[in-house]
Amino acid sequence: MSFRNSIITLLLTVAGLTPGYGQYFTKLGISLDVRASANIPVVVADPNEPGFSGQLLAGKFPGRKIPTDPIRLIYPLMPGAIDTAAILWYLRPEEISAVPGELNVIVVAIMPDTVKRFFIDGNNDRLFSSSENSFVFRSNEKSRTVKIMVDGTYYPYTLMNPDYKSPPAPSEAIGSSKVKWNSESKKPSLAIDLSSSFFRGNTSLSYNKLSRPNNKITYLADIPGSFRPSFGLDFSWYRVHLILHAGYERSAYTNNIMVSTEGDIHYTNYNRGTWPNSRLYAGLSLEYDFSTGRYLFISPYCSYYLARNDEKHPLESMLQAPEGAEYTDAHATEYGAKLKLPAAPSVVIYVNLSYSTVYYNAEKYFHDISPGSYTMHQKGFYYGIGVNFRFTGLEN
Repeated sequence: MSFRNSIITLLLTVAGLTPGYGQYFTKLGISLDVRASANIPVVVADPNEPGFSGQLLAGKFPGRKIPTDPIRLIYPLMPGAIDTAAILWYLRPEEISAVPGELNVIVVAIMPDTVKRFFIDGNNDRLFSSSENSFVFRSNEKSRTVKIMVDGTYYPYTLMNPDYKSPPAPSEAIGSSKVKWNSESKKPSLAIDLSSSFFRGNTSLSYNKLSRPNNKITYLADIPGSFRPSFGLDFSWYRVHLILHAGYERSAYTNNIMVSTEGDIHYTNYNRGTWPNSRLYAGLSLEYDFSTGRYLFISPYCSYYLARNDEKHPLESMLQAPEGAEYTDAHATEYGAKLKLPAAPSVVIYVNLSYSTVYYNAEKYFHDISPGSYTMHQKGFYYGIGVNFRFTGLEN
């Protein structure tokens, strides 16, 4: 009996009730102001105590004309229940109705781990048949509408979840997510990293001709934009991240020119140069998370990756490329930072900004080139967004 009483006391406390003062945790399911309609007399009691009757409720709400007859229940099947409680509430068809109300009983089965199953006596006959409604509140469910017969007609009423907790404000949720993410960084973990980046910069390639006149040939172009989706596996421990990543990049070029330099004389040829506009790449990144403020991390990083350029078009379309010519030694370095926001204990979203230098060798596409004179670079800034899903190293 003492265990049952402790369960009932817990239910009373969670529901905002006390045995000596009948507060309200139910309200009518009609279109009235909540404060005006939340005045249904209600009490939680032990249905197995001697003298279980309407007097338990009538004594706390004198003047309501609540029936005081003994209450005899035909219990529903409650497999697995370890205890029971009863909710007595006095219902009227409408709050302002002059029609007398009726006393209704809800049986609450206390399951293991204090899970509560509510059995609703919809036809109000104190007999809980298998066809009547029963349910367990979801953790995020604030209330549920039930239909109960009063004076021969079914009316909707709203039963409040006694275990409901208001969800935290977005700022509180993000703050707690950062704390959780930070605490779980103390053990090795694995995450999936998905990102998309965009590039803006320029590219140039130059060499000296072997034959006379041995003028310098330079190809130049602007890159107004490129798109680079990426997939990565992030191994992290104590805020250090080692990311294996791979992806595809597609670029656009404008202002393509070729400049021929002989001493102090420069000749500019427009619409010259056809640059590789796509590449597959794979690389490795190293980054570290510095906590900044309540919600964010800032993560400097460096990357190195190898690439394979599209070889369908030689760089100089006006020269016939030698047989077997190809782009070689394609690689890049990248330095930047990410601003990370933990959106959930296992999810981080971020924005990134970085400076990149790309190199590849196109010497084999030219006939007349002086050995050792070839230089090439592609430089500019990447900016983008990404999301990181941690799926190992999480606390249960």
